[in-house]
Amino acid sequence: MRLGFGLVAIASLASGDCATVRAAPNEWRRVVLVELFTSEGCSSCPAADVFVRELPALGFGRDKVVPLTFHVDYWDRLGWKDRFAGPDFTARQEWYARSTKLRSPNGEAGLHGLYTPQLVVDGAVHLYDTQRSFEAFGQVLIPILGELGIDVGRRDVVEVHNIIRG
Repeated sequence: MRLGFGLVAIASLASGDCATVRAAPNEWRRVVLVELFTSEGCSSCPAADVFVRELPALGFGRDKVVPLTFHVDYWDRLGWKDRFAGPDFTARQEWYARSTKLRSPNGEAGLHGLYTPQLVVDGAVHLYDTQRSFEAFGQVLIPILGELGIDVGRRDVVEVHNIIRG
């Protein structure tokens, strides 16, 4: 019985009845995770939300950047209930704040407090917008992506501004 099954299996393989396996691509492309911590109760966040939403128009599609947006709930206690907020998202941002894994774009280690909007790039670099403008994100994010091996082309902050502002 075993011999018969073995012969059938070999014959099946030889005849090509089994599914083919695709080879891995010759070249792996690096994709960077970009996490935005935001809130509907944050007056600085809409520009950052637009910036992340417009990354594909800037040439940073899912083949280069995977954007995730997390609505934190700590703004809710100030009177503006964010319908997308969740404690798990806040916990994720708190984990980053406690970790020693983050650095600022200028190389300063750590994170001092929680901020919105805040971007965490590749789980290693954090930036937050103190100027209340997405240009700050564009000025910093594009060079970081370049350092991480993402083809950023010839993007600059003027182009970022023109694409997002229309």
